[in-house]
Amino acid sequence: MNEIVTGKLREGERIVESELAKTYGISRPPVREALMMLELDGLIKLIPYKGFEVTTITGRDARESLEMKGLIEGYAARACALRKETELVDRIGRVLDTMERRVADGNLQGILEENFNFHLLIVKSARNEKLLRFYESLTISIRRFYAVGLTKERSWKSSLIEHRRVLDAIRAGDPELAEKTARRHARCTIGRVTEQLKQREGDDVAIPAIDALGECQ
Repeated sequence: MNEIVTGKLREGERIVESELAKTYGISRPPVREALMMLELDGLIKLIPYKGFEVTTITGRDARESLEMKGLIEGYAARACALRKETELVDRIGRVLDTMERRVADGNLQGILEENFNFHLLIVKSARNEKLLRFYESLTISIRRFYAVGLTKERSWKSSLIEHRRVLDAIRAGDPELAEKTARRHARCTIGRVTEQLKQREGDDVAIPAIDALGECQ
């Protein structure tokens, strides 16, 4: 999966089951099972008589998936602010500190990983196991969208600022502001990703408007 998320396996590239088994030194049945799971996650698709290939990211897929992710993150940010757990807030802050160092180093993979850790900690704070499982499943395919939307240094820095605003609202114990800033961050992410994809595929993808809290960078 990591090869798909990072772009090592390109969109439309064919995946040969026998070659994967040879590369990882395992038999073909577990490889086939893993491929079927990746298909369910939307990362690959089965082409009749040809085998599997990496799916192509579209603006519509990215927008719809990221909208769902944003809804969960907004709800979770509100719940996190209501809990007022200092230790949890400090943990989230340390993740952002690490993300800031990754941004300074230009480490894209590290930025993406800390981005995921940031949101996962907040979603876990909602203490809803079904919601958490759904969120984790959703983010499997969404990681590829982040690799598209955070490819430029300006995007890295803007995303970091948005994360800080979410954390500040949570730290202040303001559930309404926490939800609004989290939802605004999600819309900014949608804008960054869909704009990149729109330029690439010529698709007319509408970028959601940003509310009065501020504009995306």
